[in-house]
Amino acid sequence: METENNKFYSELSDRQLADLVKKGDNNAFEEIINRYKGLNTYLAHKYCIPEYDVCDFTQEGLLGLLSACKTFDSKDGTAFKNYAAVCIKNRFVSIIRKSKSKGVIPKENIVSIDDRNFCNKDSFNLSDNNKSNPEELVVSKERLEEFLIQMKQSLSQREITVAYFYLKGLTYEEISEKTGISKKSIDNALQRIKKKLQE
Repeated sequence: METENNKFYSELSDRQLADLVKKGDNNAFEEIINRYKGLNTYLAHKYCIPEYDVCDFTQEGLLGLLSACKTFDSKDGTAFKNYAAVCIKNRFVSIIRKSKSKGVIPKENIVSIDDRNFCNKDSFNLSDNNKSNPEELVVSKERLEEFLIQMKQSLSQREITVAYFYLKGLTYEEISEKTGISKKSIDNALQRIKKKLQE
């Protein structure tokens, strides 16, 4: 059931909501997000590049939408929807340019599940305590193989690379240095990885 508060915001125009967002009204921005979720998702899929996950682009699109609210001027006659689309696109184009200049993840640090090193138990500092028990060792190997298959089917290349370095025990900062991915994006990727693997 729609609350009075939600009804109030839903009846406001985009211009009125943008004005409230400028004043720090989070509820107004939530309403804008709901109104433009479809547009943001559409543009995120359209502009997303292979090195990134669509979820990352969708999050960046929200920042573009916030920027649109804070800089929108209704006096020039531009419709908010058109202005928001331009701001979101500009956000994506900026990411793409930055990625090309930085190269995103250096080629030497891109990890493939098919790489022998990925399947090497030493890569993940696994203990040798089970060597005395052949049955447990076989079960461990089978579980690792199942885990790798699941990763390959569920995760993007970027997520696989982040997961690899994380499983090796690297900190967010170290992963960021190796991949060129921000610590916030690494955290987002790990949250997605956990969710995907749990599903």
